[in-house]
Amino acid sequence: MLTALKELLFSPRGNCLGCLSPLGADTGCFCADCYASIAPLLVSGEAESEICLNCGEEYVGGVCRVCKKHRVDTIRAVAAYEYEGAIRNLVHSFKFGGVWRASRWMAEEMMKACQGGFLDGVNVLIPVPMHRMRRLMRGFNQSGKLARAFSLISGISVDTSLTRVRNTTQQVRLSGEKRRQNLKNAFRAERSFDGETVLLVDDVRTTGTTAVECAKALLSANAAEVRVLTFAKATPNRSQNKKYRPDRGTKLIKYEKDPF
Repeated sequence: MLTALKELLFSPRGNCLGCLSPLGADTGCFCADCYASIAPLLVSGEAESEICLNCGEEYVGGVCRVCKKHRVDTIRAVAAYEYEGAIRNLVHSFKFGGVWRASRWMAEEMMKACQGGFLDGVNVLIPVPMHRMRRLMRGFNQSGKLARAFSLISGISVDTSLTRVRNTTQQVRLSGEKRRQNLKNAFRAERSFDGETVLLVDDVRTTGTTAVECAKALLSANAAEVRVLTFAKATPNRSQNKKYRPDRGTKLIKYEKDPF
């Protein structure tokens, strides 16, 4: 298992980011089999949802399944894919291995998922910020790179005025209420947004905790509305690889020139 993860993270440019098979002359992200294995959430009608501004969970059937309340403030959220299989492997390569070629395709898929006027009236893109110490360890903020790739396609400018003021415990090791407590007051807007509509950009949405804590900071800074766009979303209680901890100070090899 560890060998397979190393091969995935450090796979050369000519390998499929889903299964590691050689791509030959193709410089895309996936081989034909992996492309066939993925399905955009737009196809199943699950790309857009509302998430509770109190806890971050999806607001389904007129009630928040965590807060158990029928009347809660919500924000619109869109995701292009389910966080599983070949999509999960691609995110790992992009996020932990610096496989930059994935960012443009990810952004293109995110754009396709934005239907029903989701982008109407959006003034700025805000990448979910990373604490300076975490960024120093990883060398980049994957949400920032994804936001810049999406900006090139959408024409919406990127704003980095949202900062992370606390170096919190990694969310992957927490769940539920512990995630919410971990991120409470972790973000701060460095300017007033004066009635702007903000699109928050991230790679993966799991419980939605990060998104709502960012949204609260932005709304407190006079943003009129916050929407959330991610490449993927994780189904609650879906099995995760608990042994996968690539952020422990390891210097990752980057096989591609950073286009951003």
